[in-house]
Amino acid sequence: MERLVPLKETLTVEFKSDRKPVSDDMVIDSVVAFANTEGGDLYLGVEDDGSITGIHHTHRDITKLAAFIANKTIPPQSVRVELIEEEYRRMTVHEISDHTHIPEAKVRAAVERLTEAGVLEASGNNKGRTYVLSAKVYRDKTAYVRQTDIDAVRYPELVLKLAATKGKITRKDVITLLHVTPSQAYRILQKLEKSGKLSREGTTRNAAYRKA
Repeated sequence: MERLVPLKETLTVEFKSDRKPVSDDMVIDSVVAFANTEGGDLYLGVEDDGSITGIHHTHRDITKLAAFIANKTIPPQSVRVELIEEEYRRMTVHEISDHTHIPEAKVRAAVERLTEAGVLEASGNNKGRTYVLSAKVYRDKTAYVRQTDIDAVRYPELVLKLAATKGKITRKDVITLLHVTPSQAYRILQKLEKSGKLSREGTTRNAAYRKA
């Protein structure tokens, strides 16, 4: 699946976290900055590291957002506003709560009921537990397979990228990165070590891994 949002910021690409939501002034400042240069694309709901956390509900009306920008800029800036829906999306209870403004306890109870009913599928434990729509929700089963499997296929790539960035990683780092269980994180690291892509330092319990 092709990602619709760029992976990183450039001179013509800017990311803004929209969890709180982002302030009106910050949106206008970014639009004006682009208008005064060669132009560019502003992505709301994307963190500085490129991770997609979603747009705040107050910004989902794209017609209203475009009108707001035109009304607050002098001369009025005509912008194209699009709502991008990423097909692949796993979410934690915290992320769902953040987007819906429903207390985490209520969200957790609701998603577990939906999991039991077969509407959602869950992976991981505790705060790292994530949820995704199950096969029964999809008419197109190919889309379901793509959604549930593409993350697992990229696990080694993501772990190696993290190791290259940090220099040294632990099993806890992998759990945080991938939202997997401790045993799953251990197996991923073990496979990368056996394939010669990572080298281990220390005992199994307190091991650290470096890119080989």
